Amino acid sequence: MRSILISSVIASLSLVGVNSAHADANDSRLYAGMSLGVAHFDIDKGSSPVASNDDDGGAFKLYGGYQFNPYLGAEVGYLRGGDIIAKRLVNGSVVTQNGQARSLYVAATGQFPISDSFSLNTKLGVARSEVSSDDVLPAGDTLVGKKTSFMAGVGAKYQVINHLAIVVDFDRIHKISDRVNSNTITVGVRSDF
Repeated sequence: MRSILISSVIASLSLVGVNSAHADANDSRLYAGMSLGVAHFDIDKGSSPVASNDDDGGAFKLYGGYQFNPYLGAEVGYLRGGDIIAKRLVNGSVVTQNGQARSLYVAATGQFPISDSFSLNTKLGVARSEVSSDDVLPAGDTLVGKKTSFMAGVGAKYQVINHLAIVVDFDRIHKISDRVNSNTITVGVRSDF
């Protein structure tokens, strides 16, 4: 995971160097970005009594897109939502399941400029998600699974210099497995080229 993060930072920073100093940010159509943040998971109750849940984890997002015009675009991305820990009472003993959440998504994007350097953003699309783990809990309690579901997001973008922006996003994926929903808040950089 650390090598992916380092490679992504280097790739994002190198994109800034490729950009022409004379190009206008409004001429840019392709973009790529990377963000870090926190994920919160809503875990459905299940059939066994809950001993505890650790439903917050670190989040990492890597994405790219194309801006059709100043208002509409399309985006694809990878979102690593962090670890989920569920503890249940099963036959008098506490059983722990550690899950890892990740998603691939494609979405239509909307951008609403407030000023030359600040805009509000929206996202609406579909995500293919997975929670992977050893399946140690009963079927009614397991976190493990794959799901294709609806995703939506809102955020803001501040253009620091030509082709480099700071972004803040909130993304919601309705189901990442049969029993888990995902909410992420991330902050990162976006490079237009």
